[in-house]
Amino acid sequence: MQPEQGISRELGLGEVISRTFEVYRRDFAKYFVLFAIVGVIVQVVTTLARQAFVLPTLPLNPTPQQFSSWFSAWLAAFFLLIGVIFVVSIVFSTIAEGSAIKLASEQITKGEANFGTSIRFAV
Repeated sequence: MQPEQGISRELGLGEVISRTFEVYRRDFAKYFVLFAIVGVIVQVVTTLARQAFVLPTLPLNPTPQQFSSWFSAWLAAFFLLIGVIFVVSIVFSTIAEGSAIKLASEQITKGEANFGTSIRFAV
């Protein structure tokens, strides 16, 4: 495919949206695979984290002391679980978004997009 040439004026909103969809439509499979892999990685890590950091259960009819102990243990496990999931999501989402931007940039400037180069660039 040829690089996008011939843009000699400011494009209107409709033209920008149209050209954007053209770029993504050409290599849709690459973008889909990229974000599908990231989604699977995040879900696997989330599942593993949920199994590793089990949230404690509240006993039936707890005393105030039991509730206090349970709540502090629950908060610690909850924030650790959320923290792990958050960090993994942010890291892998950023890599995927950077790779997608690099793919689109190569498609526009060079006329072809290399999947491996884009991922290595983002990492």
